[in-house]
Amino acid sequence: MNNNILPLGTIVLLKNADQALMIISRVPLTKGNKGENVYFDYGAVLVPQGLQSSDEIIMFNHEQIETIGFMGFIDINEQQYVDEMPKIIGESGYVRAENTK
Repeated sequence: MNNNILPLGTIVLLKNADQALMIISRVPLTKGNKGENVYFDYGAVLVPQGLQSSDEIIMFNHEQIETIGFMGFIDINEQQYVDEMPKIIGESGYVRAENTK
């Protein structure tokens, strides 16, 4: 995962996209194309619609981000969580998913 982990609530625009997304999850876990356990860097919902059903969460990796429109909230708890993320990821046994686009 990129060293510049974005906080929840951050608004981004992905490369080759025309609608903004709001990050609602970091390191969401899912199954890969071959049924293996994988994670993406972020899970997000469309702006302004938000989450209307759980199958509308868009998963992507940091390098797919073209622009950051708004930075989410950062406090001491956020920073502590970000500092622990590499350990959490390493202990999960999941591998990072390939970009889909």
